[in-house]
Amino acid sequence: MAERPEPAALWARLRTWADRWQLPPPQISPGWINLPPSFKPLAKPGSMIERPLFEPPATDQDADRLEHHIGLPLPQDLRELYAVHDGSYAPLLPYGMSLLGYEAITTTWNMFAELADQFQSEPVLADDGTHYDGVYHRAWLPVAASDDMHMVLDLIPGPAGAYGHALMLVNECDFVLVGRSLRDFLDRWLTALDQGRAVFDADYGYAVPVPDEADYIDFLRLDSTLPA
Repeated sequence: MAERPEPAALWARLRTWADRWQLPPPQISPGWINLPPSFKPLAKPGSMIERPLFEPPATDQDADRLEHHIGLPLPQDLRELYAVHDGSYAPLLPYGMSLLGYEAITTTWNMFAELADQFQSEPVLADDGTHYDGVYHRAWLPVAASDDMHMVLDLIPGPAGAYGHALMLVNECDFVLVGRSLRDFLDRWLTALDQGRAVFDADYGYAVPVPDEADYIDFLRLDSTLPA
């Protein structure tokens, strides 16, 4: 089994890329649908809410609060990562996604849960047996997002999956396995950056696949048959 990178080391690698890309402090719209409640008092009329590149550490109480809210255990992997930083609202991930803090995860999950209750679609086991595809599910924990993309930790995996593995949305009801955990996904994404498979595009404001790669999924899709 490959050695798992330490959470602090992963955050340090993310910071290295943020520095190389000269990312400014994130600016969050006060009208963002998933705005954390604690950010609302920071909003000033006609201006954005500025956040640090990397949020302060989360506490065990923060994690426990989310765990109680969703009614499912949080992956230990997530707890360990967020004990270093409670996410980052900078566009550090594929499709310009950012790592949501616990509060933003909660507000986004609330939206997912409401839609799941509304649609009540029957999840269908994916061909590789790792996860269930569907529209929305209460057991999908949204940990990363951009305007039109989400990545979730799957808390109801298929028989060939693992609790808390990372799934990326590829269309309105299909997901692709991109990491055996959030930590594994971050390591694989950072390795892809190290290999030059995605490069920063100033027009987009985040890293995009190089011309030889048709899409992020080309190099992030995880073969579930490979050993961990």
